[in-house]
Amino acid sequence: MKDYPLSAATEDIRPLLSAGHFFPREKEELSARLAETAAGAHPGKPVKGRAALVPQGALNYSGSGLLWALQQLPLSSARAIVIMAKVHRENEETIWFPDYSGFHTPFGILPVDRDTLDSISETGNIFRLGRIPFEEEPCFDLILSALASFNYTAPVLPVLFGSATDSLLQSGLYMLEELLPEYLPLVSANFVKKPESGMIQAQGEDFLLKLLETHFHAPPDRWYHGESPQYCAALWQASQSKSPEKAE
Repeated sequence: MKDYPLSAATEDIRPLLSAGHFFPREKEELSARLAETAAGAHPGKPVKGRAALVPQGALNYSGSGLLWALQQLPLSSARAIVIMAKVHRENEETIWFPDYSGFHTPFGILPVDRDTLDSISETGNIFRLGRIPFEEEPCFDLILSALASFNYTAPVLPVLFGSATDSLLQSGLYMLEELLPEYLPLVSANFVKKPESGMIQAQGEDFLLKLLETHFHAPPDRWYHGESPQYCAALWQASQSKSPEKAE
């Protein structure tokens, strides 16, 4: 991972948008805040995660859940990570890929797998390359910065879904078939737990959970959410069980 100062970001690198607002911009300060957040969080039960639902928002809200989830994922063996979110703008029948070669974090630049991205984007009109949607969407910044703080250096592929339609769901399934199992999937969304069933329900992004459940042919109870303060993150378990699968 290249380590450029913020002032050296080029037009081909997507700069940080929310640093300084949602989390510290400087590497040393962010490292200290992440370490403080991790140390203050309840350790939770170890879980073998194969996908994760990670929260959106500022570090003081989402940090403990995000760090807990990343600690349970096989980051060291992942060839790349795809991070899926829904746009917070006018709906359109599009799946957006970033027209960048990398994303800036306080820890350096995480590269984008342009060969794979370009190959998928050529398969249909639903897949489009763009910059404006990613310049308007700050949800990736903290996730990517936290990944980089774990010394993750492999490629990333942030993806924005323009709406929650069946056609985009089918296109998303095609995308996952092309990417997995080499890519590790993350969904960026906030969720609530249904008290009557214990199942999780994303707030406005349920179709992204359905996308993963359909791809993995897995029922909703494969999602395990950590107890407080990890309530804002969840992991898709490697196997179905009533209790979390213990990490080895």
